[in-house]
Amino acid sequence: MGSTPSTPAKVILCANIQTARNKKIEVTLKTTAKNKNFLKKAPQFIGEVREEASKVTWPSRKETSLTTTIVFVFAIIAAIYFMIVDQIIYRALHWIIG
Repeated sequence: MGSTPSTPAKVILCANIQTARNKKIEVTLKTTAKNKNFLKKAPQFIGEVREEASKVTWPSRKETSLTTTIVFVFAIIAAIYFMIVDQIIYRALHWIIG
């Protein structure tokens, strides 16, 4: 029961399964006036998005590379920490279980 822009969705209305099999009542969903105005409002929306994006304070290349390096370093530290904790738990369980 999907839809595409060229083929609107259809809904089968039925009181029970037998009615649906016998009559197959279908109703095409109508597009609202709001949807029709979408194409008229799209250029205005794109202009507003560009205006808002120009207000954003973007980080410099140096700030971006520094924060990326910090993330990688802490990811490596976390991986090493969890590897050590995993080995400790593994060895403790094998010592307890035998």
